[in-house]
Amino acid sequence: MIMKNTTKLFRVSKDGVAGDFYFASSSKSPSVVFLQGMPGSMKKNDAGDFLASQGHSLLNLEYPGTFNNSGVLTAENCVHGAVNAVQLLQSGNVADAFFGAEFSVSPEVVLAGTSFGGVVALSAMAQLKGVTKLLLFSPVFLFSKNSGESGLTEDMFGLLTYMRRCLPYTHRLADEEGWQSLFGGVHPYFQAPKWLNGLNRKKILVVRGAKDTSILESASIHFQELMKANNVACDINVLTVEEGGHDYRTLLTSDVKARVLAFLSGE
Repeated sequence: MIMKNTTKLFRVSKDGVAGDFYFASSSKSPSVVFLQGMPGSMKKNDAGDFLASQGHSLLNLEYPGTFNNSGVLTAENCVHGAVNAVQLLQSGNVADAFFGAEFSVSPEVVLAGTSFGGVVALSAMAQLKGVTKLLLFSPVFLFSKNSGESGLTEDMFGLLTYMRRCLPYTHRLADEEGWQSLFGGVHPYFQAPKWLNGLNRKKILVVRGAKDTSILESASIHFQELMKANNVACDINVLTVEEGGHDYRTLLTSDVKARVLAFLSGE
């Protein structure tokens, strides 16, 4: 049932975890950590707006080294940032960075991500305890030299050049060789065998758009085959939005919203 809940938007910044927090006054279980795509943005998070209105607080994480978060932007730091963000919410309390007020949140956490945030979420699962659900919109499942496995049609090396030349202040890139090895599918930190076992007995809801030209359907097909080949017992469901594209905002139909709420509540 879709309802309205009193919400509050404030800034979180603690121990390298930074982002906008969409606080739901009813503090339903679970809370959500949302991982952006790359390069991401500081725009309003539509998923956060909606989920908070339904009682699920959401942290829209800024990766270390991006926007107003400290540190440098490396592939590994994106995963570390996700792990730290989940652990912060699991503590049960977050604080407004500007006014210091503390708010209680559900320590049960669902990890969500869109596009690049998908592969970050999957990699983070190998280091997380107590997270049993993943909510992925238009996700990158893995990077590979084989485009049929990754499903990617975008020039990721071109994205790296764009961030270096055009976003030097909001995306403080480091370890460029590491980024190149990631996009080339050979980064040791992101190899599927390292995190596949972390998905055992987990539940994953994937939402993709039929009109997504950035990540093709072959990506989710290969991912499911990969889990089967490695005997990973994971409950995964894939929803396809006929008019949806790559941007997660195009996927938030009334039906998808209802399915997401049911997924979060365990129905």
